[in-house]
Amino acid sequence: MYQMQTREQIEDIIKNGFVNDIFRMESALFLLREIGGRSTDINAPQRGNYGELFFTIQRALITEATLAIARIYDKPSNRYPTRCIKGVFKHLITYANELPEIREPYQLVFSLKKRSVPNELLSSVNHSPEKFPRLFSEYCDSELKQNNYSIAIEKLKTLRDKRIAHNENNFVDAPTWDALTELLDFAKYVVGVLSWAYFSTAYTNNGEYILTQDAKRPSYAMSRLLKKIYDEAYSPYSNVTGKN
Repeated sequence: MYQMQTREQIEDIIKNGFVNDIFRMESALFLLREIGGRSTDINAPQRGNYGELFFTIQRALITEATLAIARIYDKPSNRYPTRCIKGVFKHLITYANELPEIREPYQLVFSLKKRSVPNELLSSVNHSPEKFPRLFSEYCDSELKQNNYSIAIEKLKTLRDKRIAHNENNFVDAPTWDALTELLDFAKYVVGVLSWAYFSTAYTNNGEYILTQDAKRPSYAMSRLLKKIYDEAYSPYSNVTGKN
C-alpha cells in the first residue's frame, strides 16, 4: 500500500506538474520561433502590418514560457505543496524505502548515461536499487548548484516575482533563453529517468523527449496560417494588394 501511494505521489508530480509545464513551455517556444521567422512579413505595411497583433501574442507566449519553467524550479513549501523539481528529490530521499522496484533497469541505465553521472549511481540500478533514489537526487541537486543552473534559477525567480507577478520599479537581470532551455532540458532528463524507473509510461526514447513532437504542433499550425496569409495571398498570381 505504501509503495503504491508513494509511486502515485511521484507520478502525480511528474505527469501533472513537469510534463504539463514542459509541454507548455516548449509549445510557447516553438510558436515564438515561428512568429520570429516571419517577422519581416508580419511587420510589413504593404502586407497588412500585423505587427501589433503578433507582438501581443508574443508577449503572452513569453509569459507562458517563463511561468511554466519557473513552476518546475520553484522552492518546495510545506504550506503550499507545489509540484517542483526539488520537491521530487526531497520526496525520493524521504520515502526511498517505500518506493517500488525499478521497472525498466536497462532503459533506466541508458537514460542515465545521457549525462555524465557517477558510476555509483549507474551501478545502483542493478546492484543496489534501494540506493538509487538517494544517489539520483544527490546527483541532480549537485548539478543544479552549478553556476550555469543556479544563476539561471535565481534570475528566473527574480523575473517571475518582480516583473511578472509584480511590477516592481527595479532593474531585473533576466535569464537568457539559452539558460532557460538548459533548465528545460534538465527537467526533461529528470522526467525521462524517473519514468523508466517507476512508471509504466515512457517519456523518452533513445534519449529523445517524446512529447516534444506534440509540442511542435501549434507551431506547425501557425506555419500553415502564415504561409496562407503571405505566401499564397501575396503571390504574383493573387489579386490581394495588402491594403486594409
